[in-house]
Amino acid sequence: MQSRRTYCGKNEVYDKYFHHETSYTCKINKANVINYGFEPIEVSDFVYDVDMTADEFVAITMTNADHLSLAEPERTMFTEELRNAVNAYGGLWKRHDRVNVVKTRKK
Repeated sequence: MQSRRTYCGKNEVYDKYFHHETSYTCKINKANVINYGFEPIEVSDFVYDVDMTADEFVAITMTNADHLSLAEPERTMFTEELRNAVNAYGGLWKRHDRVNVVKTRKK
């Protein structure tokens, strides 16, 4: 279970830096694959737990489109303070995650 202090520390960093002028709104309609000659999709979910260092947590966090859209210098300050927030409470972020595997095939 994630430490409440670590979780709150992370949220304080988000509250300080994470304000977008324009949110990322691109969505993919997976049902459209049949209109392009593919079979209907199949989705498999894989659930797992992983412990991450502060650097690993920041690296995976910054793959999110909303996070990539942060402008400098706020982006650098956000990542530095996020890293510091995790390190301040033991340096480990416990993440319960899910990966969706989307499969289809050509008709």
